[in-house]
Parts: sequence; C-alpha cells; structure tokens
Amino acid sequence: EHVTLPKLHRFFFGAKFHAAAFVHIVREPLEVCVSSYQYHLRSTEAWLRTPRKELHGRSWQAALRAASTRDGLLLECRRSIRDQARSRACACRVPTRMCMPG
Repeated sequence: EHVTLPKLHRFFFGAKFHAAAFVHIVREPLEVCVSSYQYHLRSTEAWLRTPRKELHGRSWQAALRAASTRDGLLLECRRSIRDQARSRACACRVPTRMCMPG
C-alpha cells in the first residue's frame, strides 16, 4: 500500500506512534526488484563493475545490460530477494547463517 505524507505525519505524530516500541517499514519486494534493476543498469558503484566468476568473468552490470529486460529483471529479483530475506531475518534476529558476515 502506498502511504501519503499526511498519513505518515498522522501516524508518526499521533497517539499510535507514541505507544509503539518501534516502527518497521517494509517495501513491496517486487518494487525493490524493479528499482534495483533500474538503478544497477546505470550506477557507477564499483561492485557492479567487478568481474564475477559465476557470470563467466562479466560484471553484474554487464550481465544485466546484456540480458533482455525480462531476463535482467529475473536476475535482479533472484539477487534482491535473497538480500531482502537476509536483512529481514537479521532485523528480526532469526538465528540463521545468513546474518553471519561473509
């Protein structure tokens, strides 16, 4: 659900917020995938341009650019969903190897 600024303002400054122990905002996973795909096509971050063994020496960005839009979105969604699951598990302190560095 998309939230308007007035709704956020009422929530954060209304009685509900003051009674909450914390606020956890989660983006729609598919929106994160699409946003990540679009960002990674154009970004200049070093990790996006580093050759990767699993991509036969191509960088993540090169693989996305070489793929069709459909296939690029599928690649990015696979990567993004894994990262989203890891961050949610770690935020909720779920005991898992995913929270361990490396």
